Amino acid sequence: MVPARCCQQHLDPTAVQIVRVTILLRDQIARQFLVIVHDVASPFLAPLQQINAELLPLIGRAVAGAVVPCWHGLQLCSGDDLFTIHARDAYGELLLHGYTHYSARAWSPVALLTAQANEFTALTPSAAMRRIQAGQSEIAHCLGVTVRGFVAPAWQVGPITPAILSACGLTYQLGLSKLRTLDHAPLQLAVWSWDCGQFAPLGLAGEAFGTFQQILHPSAIPCIVLHPRDLQRGYLERALHLVRRLLALGWQPILPGELLTHL
Repeated sequence: MVPARCCQQHLDPTAVQIVRVTILLRDQIARQFLVIVHDVASPFLAPLQQINAELLPLIGRAVAGAVVPCWHGLQLCSGDDLFTIHARDAYGELLLHGYTHYSARAWSPVALLTAQANEFTALTPSAAMRRIQAGQSEIAHCLGVTVRGFVAPAWQVGPITPAILSACGLTYQLGLSKLRTLDHAPLQLAVWSWDCGQFAPLGLAGEAFGTFQQILHPSAIPCIVLHPRDLQRGYLERALHLVRRLLALGWQPILPGELLTHL
């Protein structure tokens, strides 16, 4: 057996430093969590403002906003200056959350459950790409921002592939259990999301799903997803309780784009 001291003497100091930095970054990621607000669209300005008012004292602008550029046909630039100000100022990062958040053709159990929010399910790859490009263009025009992250309505990506996202200028996709990029292995997430469709009690199932993911994957990155309907359904306080608990345990909020700089 070779003595440990002898092995240490022959280790490349640069290699040792790389290992130490890798372990440090892994530990940093393991102590950080995401908060994302979905359905950022002008019809929901009032609940979005209230959600932001609750989050601001806790985590500041370490919140990502998933913008729907043409909610059910209503363009982002619809003359609502208050919404434009909110979208620009309330979030540390903006994501693309589909284009219309609605599908008139996708009849399925998911469509029934989500009031046809599975926008991309029945589209061809070219049609999906056109919608993503239109969404990117609308956000850039109205908010002056180029987004890099994508989250599919109802978590249903349909025909969208990493190649399509890349062609549209997007570098990562947030899913119900993974954060995927083109250049790195997926990051495991534990996602708590209380808006599970038209039936409010299913929010408890969404909460249990996040807890189950955390138990199954102890190193998963917590991801707390909020929707405007969480306010009227009484789930906002449950989400805030989870945020407070993570903060009390020493976890730090981080934006998805910042998280990827650690990889």
